[in-house]
This record gives sequence, C-alpha cells and structure tokens, in this order.
Amino acid sequence: MRAIFSSPRRVRRLAWLATLGAVVAGVAGLIALIPKGRSLETAVSSEPAQTVRVEKSVRLSAKEVQSALFAGTRFVRTAVARQHLDSSWSMTARELHQGMSRKEWDTGDIPVVPFPAVGLAAWRVAWTYENDIGLDLVLVPKRGSGLTPKTFLIELRRAGPDKRGRWLVSAWQPRGLSMSTLQPGSAAPPARAKLDARWLLVPAAVVGLLLLSLSAVAARGWYRDAQATRAYRSGTF
Repeated sequence: MRAIFSSPRRVRRLAWLATLGAVVAGVAGLIALIPKGRSLETAVSSEPAQTVRVEKSVRLSAKEVQSALFAGTRFVRTAVARQHLDSSWSMTARELHQGMSRKEWDTGDIPVVPFPAVGLAAWRVAWTYENDIGLDLVLVPKRGSGLTPKTFLIELRRAGPDKRGRWLVSAWQPRGLSMSTLQPGSAAPPARAKLDARWLLVPAAVVGLLLLSLSAVAARGWYRDAQATRAYRSGTF
C-alpha cells in the first residue's frame, strides 16, 4: 500500500479515478430515482369503441332549484344527521343505495358521510343539467360537537320514467377533508411515505470523505516530492 501512495503520479491517478467514480455513481443514482414512464403504445382491442355522451348544461327555473334544495335539506336532516333513517330511503336514488336493502339501510350503516348538522349556513348551485343538479351546501354543526361548518356536494336527479317526478339524492360527498369525514373509531387516510431528503446526504458525505482522504494523500505525496527535490538541488539529499 505504501508503494502505491509513495508515487505522486499514482496518487494523482487514483484521485482522478475516484472523482470519475463518484460522478458515475451520482449519475447512476439520479437515473435510478427517475420514475419509469408509461408506454406510449396504444392498446389494441377488438371491442367496439364506446361513445361518451356529454350532457349539456341547461338553466333551471327558480322553482325547480328550490324544489331540489328542499329535497336536499330533507336528506341532510335524516340520512346525514342519522335521524329518522326510515324516511330517508324514499328520498334517495338507487345509485346511492349501492345494492342495500331497505332493512340494511335502516340500520344506519349506510354509504352516506354523516354530519351532526343543525342548520344550513349557505348554498350555491354547482351545475344544472336537464334532469340533474348539483348543490354545494355549507352545514352548521351541532354545538359542542367540536366541528366547524363544512361544505358538502349533493347531486340530485329527477325520478320517474318521464323524468318529471320529484328530486332524488344520487350522490353525497364532502368538499375537501375535515374531521367530519372521519367516523368515531375510524382511522385517518394513510399518508404516502416519502423519502427524507436528509438521507441523500449520507452517500454524499461518504463520497466527500473519500475524495478528501485521497486529496490529503495526494497533497502529502506532493509535499514529500517537493521536499526531496529541494534537498537534491541543495546537495543535502
């Protein structure tokens, strides 16, 4: 080992090789961190193409909007507040039942996010189609619940074969995430694990120490070579 580091030329070569290796390792690490892209090839299928019909927004009369709002607030007082669930069954569309029977619905274990609402603070129309309407409802929680007013999106559709019947609730979801979306005893949504950027300092520190050690050895060899050269020229070698 001493024979290797006794030559300044060999030390300089080792330093250059170490630097080149560090650069190659860094580039390889960056390539490994780049996520793999999706294939640009188009999947071929023998099935006929499906046509998606885009509904055209229409303007509903104030009477129709008020009728939908009334149906929505009744749904809040029953299904959302978990009061008189038996009466909320007839207010909801088949899509919201999700295959549940009337008996299963009455147990209270229903696919409707609960909220202890005692009032409506504000509301606005999110969209209006021919037989479909979306409303944003800002609900006021019961005093002492520890909750703050929360916005929910409710979708209602016309019932009946001629689409001229009453409004039925077909969807109900919170706007954003709050404590109102977590039922007692349930767990919060799992957070996605992220790599702490400080862990990237570990390989950088190792490479830095290696380069520093090689530089120190190279400097030591150069210093000894310079001393030997001066001693030779002065005749004291």
